[in-house]
Amino acid sequence: MKASDISDKLILRIIHDQCVQRQLWAHLRDIQNALPKFPVRVVLAKLRQLVRRRLVNGCGCGCRGDFEIESAACAALGVQPWREPWWKNPNYEIKGPLT
Repeated sequence: MKASDISDKLILRIIHDQCVQRQLWAHLRDIQNALPKFPVRVVLAKLRQLVRRRLVNGCGCGCRGDFEIESAACAALGVQPWREPWWKNPNYEIKGPLT
């Protein structure tokens, strides 16, 4: 098995659904649980490819294991981003002193 055996749309949909459901990033183990027939190394290789292509944001080395879908990938899937980035929110306020 290899990373190209996993469909881009399938894994992006899994990441998006996990982010929406948890209101947090998708974790590698949750993505792996959704793709049980693929070894974790193959899933991680696919996620690294998506990070390089800027469709997913996250840690491809496996240390943190958190992944978020980027807005370009949401547009390709035809879904709404699960959250707006903080820098696009006009009401975002930095609280506390900056040193």
